[in-house]
Amino acid sequence: MVIEKVLSHKRKTLEECISEINSWKIEESIKKDIILFTKEYSLGRITKRMGKNTNGLVESITNLLRLAAFNIKKFNEENIKKFYEQLLNNKVRSFNRKTNKFNGATYSIRYKIEALTMLKRYLTWKYPTKPNLASCIDIRIQKSEPDIDCLNLNEINLLYKFCRDNKERYIIAGLFATGTRAEEFINFRVCDYELPKKDEFIKATIRNETSKTRGRTISLHYDKTFEAIPEYMAERRRMGALDTDFVLTDSAYSTIRNLLERLGKLALKKAINAHMIRHSTATWLASKLNRQQLCYYFGWAFSSNMPDKYISRAGMNMQDADEKAKISTLQELQSQIEKERFEKRLIIENVENLQKESVEIRKQLEEKKFEAEKLDAFFNRAIEDPKFVSKFKKAMESSLLKDIIKEANLSKEDGERAYKSMKKLKWKSDKEYEAERILLEKSKTKNIKRSEGVNVIRN
Repeated sequence: MVIEKVLSHKRKTLEECISEINSWKIEESIKKDIILFTKEYSLGRITKRMGKNTNGLVESITNLLRLAAFNIKKFNEENIKKFYEQLLNNKVRSFNRKTNKFNGATYSIRYKIEALTMLKRYLTWKYPTKPNLASCIDIRIQKSEPDIDCLNLNEINLLYKFCRDNKERYIIAGLFATGTRAEEFINFRVCDYELPKKDEFIKATIRNETSKTRGRTISLHYDKTFEAIPEYMAERRRMGALDTDFVLTDSAYSTIRNLLERLGKLALKKAINAHMIRHSTATWLASKLNRQQLCYYFGWAFSSNMPDKYISRAGMNMQDADEKAKISTLQELQSQIEKERFEKRLIIENVENLQKESVEIRKQLEEKKFEAEKLDAFFNRAIEDPKFVSKFKKAMESSLLKDIIKEANLSKEDGERAYKSMKKLKWKSDKEYEAERILLEKSKTKNIKRSEGVNVIRN
């Protein structure tokens, strides 16, 4: 199938450029040389390579050499150096098509370099025996790259919000999602979009025949494409569009240009164009894709320095650094919070353990106090009733221990503890116990402590 390419700009053909050169008011010999050089260049004999867009190349050669031909009357070293100085000092003005004179604006440094490069090639080709003519302007000119003018994601979303119908939404979402050049975008056909079956991205195919560089199939990561592209594709299908039909019809490039001009003024209060959208996409994806993926996505050669323009942007680096700093800060805060939570948990656990220990100690103290009271009651009874001691002694020496413990209201452990204590006592007769009881009663009247009275009995 032959792929027809729609051009965003109408380029002059070689015949039209030759006709234009013949109309220049310069020497006929120079005209013939420039025409021959242009033909040879378009055939790849000057640079030993040929590009896809021959008409665009021929038009560019014509414009660049016209600048030199109109400002250098005779190609000698003196005149070439003079032209070089005047061009760099902005004394050579751009060509004004309305007045057909060089009285327009000054040239950019980029265009100056391109004009001098083309002039060097022409001089090298025309005067191979006079290398000094080309070498006198063979000077490396350092140019500062201007800041890339692009939109952020919020501004793109605002443009999308101001769209009035499916077609306009498709243009904004499609331009930003694909990041294609305007000419590549208007050459999309219905079958070039692959809609997802499940949770996948929409895929777009840029054909070799319609791409400025190389064909490729890319995934569209912009979220608005999930509604904009399927809805407009369905609309085009209802209109009877076939797979091989263009997605955009009816002067597609002028439609895009007018839409961006209107939305730029309405939503952003500034002028925007299709290539600015491409810059915006590259800047947005620079933080999501690596260098090789960027080259493939935008159709650049892997040796190209184009990805570096977006990757090395100050805003891009700072954004990445800010995100990393945020993550690091959040991680530190999270770690600090977790540490504080852990320490609080330890404190709570320690307090709970202390409370449990305190309850246990209090319980043990209560038990000890209860046991002590029962033992005191036992010894008081033993002191007051000598017969009870004799009975307890006999019980200890016989199998009646359980009965006496029960009678004394003691537990088995308390009874055994009391028995061990009683063993230390010197067992005496009932009369002796009676005498000691009387002695103890007397000690109470003299404010002697009960424990001391017990010791008296034991000793």
